[in-house]
Amino acid sequence: MFHSLLLLIASSVAAASPLVARNCSNAGGRFVLTDGGMNEIIAILLPIVEKAANNITIPDIHLDEHVIEPIGHITLDLTEIKLSGFTLGGGTLKPVAPSSIDFGLEGLAFALQMNYKWRKVHAPHASDHGVVSATASKGVYDLVLSVKPDSEGRPSLVATSDELTLGQFDVHFDGKVAWLYNLFVSAFHKEVMTAVVTAVNGAISGEVTKLAESLLTKWPANITIGGGKSESTIETGLACTHADTSTFSLSDALEVESHLTGNVCPFVPTALPFTLPGAASSEMIQILVSDTVARCVLWVDYANKVVLDLPAGTTKTWALLVPPLHAKFPNDNVSLAVSLETAPVVLLGPSQMYAKLVLLADSSVIDVVTKQATHTHTLRLELEAHLAVHIIKPSAIEKNISGTLDFNVTSLAINATVASSDIGPIPPAGLKLFSAIFGPLCKGLVDTLLGGGIPLPALPPFELVDPIVTTYAGYLGIASNFKIVPAAV
Repeated sequence: MFHSLLLLIASSVAAASPLVARNCSNAGGRFVLTDGGMNEIIAILLPIVEKAANNITIPDIHLDEHVIEPIGHITLDLTEIKLSGFTLGGGTLKPVAPSSIDFGLEGLAFALQMNYKWRKVHAPHASDHGVVSATASKGVYDLVLSVKPDSEGRPSLVATSDELTLGQFDVHFDGKVAWLYNLFVSAFHKEVMTAVVTAVNGAISGEVTKLAESLLTKWPANITIGGGKSESTIETGLACTHADTSTFSLSDALEVESHLTGNVCPFVPTALPFTLPGAASSEMIQILVSDTVARCVLWVDYANKVVLDLPAGTTKTWALLVPPLHAKFPNDNVSLAVSLETAPVVLLGPSQMYAKLVLLADSSVIDVVTKQATHTHTLRLELEAHLAVHIIKPSAIEKNISGTLDFNVTSLAINATVASSDIGPIPPAGLKLFSAIFGPLCKGLVDTLLGGGIPLPALPPFELVDPIVTTYAGYLGIASNFKIVPAAV
């Protein structure tokens, strides 16, 4: 049963259909981006946007205009339009209720240069050509992205607003013809501005959307862990998004379904907060996971009546603890079939985990000659354990994990009673001795089973920086700063 817990995080993506999603109020997991995380993303985005805008292509512009006589009707062609020196004064990333993110830029400034050629249409014909340039400043850009789950439980991005506002152009023209200068000024605030706004909008929104999709599109719909009767599917598809004044969160159902029967675990998680309390709230990202996830993984073993067969020495080994066993079957081998009698209890509280398992240990003897098995008795074992949880930073060679959740049993108690017996009465004194002896052994066994911890997978392109883990009433919280690996952007 512990193997299911160990495989919970290090699991493979499955192709099964998503389960019924919960809503934000009773989600089993939540990923939260705070103000600090949004500021970090802005710092990463600004140079990317500047580079993209400085490489945009603006198409040629052809105009038919009428100017003062005696010039009259002319054509004006603006070609080889080049944008350069695009810089930004700053930017913001803000949550917008109920489920959007507002990406804003201010202090946009850039220079434009282009060739021009005008030609008088009617006789007497005339024409001229040259270079005209302009600078723009005090530009403002605003992009609002709505983030919602699609039909497959993956994040879907929709731009609900995309607007670039430019200040006045300062036109630089070496000629002395007033009508031509006025024509350039008019064109820069109409046709040229339209072309520039279209091109810059496309470049900025394209880069922002590309980064957002790189963070979200690999979101798995579900994961499968375990095997055989223990195999379960965990719904990880996005259930909902939530924006408030300082955080943006994505919530998962994290419902657990038995792969064998299709039955969904009945335990409903305690309502998760939208941000971690205390000092953890200042970290850039937060991950909240309900304790029902671990409980439901064990519930699959209980619901499917999973039995763990264990060799348990010989009847001589048990002579002191269960005297009738050795008396009736001297020196036969003993086999134990262990299963859950009741649904497991796994509860998280401040800085600790509590688990209670009620096991049935069916004992059988195996005749050394005939190899025939004979059921002898069943013990009921009530295990209660308290575990401490903390996080271990990855070593330099561990490239695919962000850290390891480490569990340590701080206390473990066993109460052994007789559920049934085919070998007559079993003295209680031996069972008390069994509990006293087996308790410390089981504590060591659990520590060994959990000794490798649960690796937290890397979340490319995020790289967690100094993550901390804390248990709260009903859920586990992981808070961390992060950086985005440049190669993954």
